[in-house]
Amino acid sequence: MSTHRPVIPKYIGGGAPLAVTMADRPDTPPGVAVIVASGELDRETAPRLADRLVAAVGDHTSVDLDLDGITFIDSQGLRVLIEAKLRAGNDKHVRITAASTQVRQLLDMTGLTELLDG
Repeated sequence: MSTHRPVIPKYIGGGAPLAVTMADRPDTPPGVAVIVASGELDRETAPRLADRLVAAVGDHTSVDLDLDGITFIDSQGLRVLIEAKLRAGNDKHVRITAASTQVRQLLDMTGLTELLDG
């Protein structure tokens, strides 16, 4: 009988780094911030998006998130999105305007699509 146990990594990820930028789009209405994120949104990179969201929610009436370039998202990434929505309260808006398949699947599985889509 073999006593070999599979090695389970403590952390899966660390692939594509997360890039977070504020988009300057000519069709963006005044008071709206557009944040574009691409790469992996996980426990290592989520604080970068969180910091940008905190600043954007504080300085704008609405924050649009373009997450079409996200290739991986875990529970920490989801936490950042929920916290931004809660921080905005009833007076401001945080919504996802574009999402990759990975983001869309996680939102659908967790029942958060409606909360974060508008």
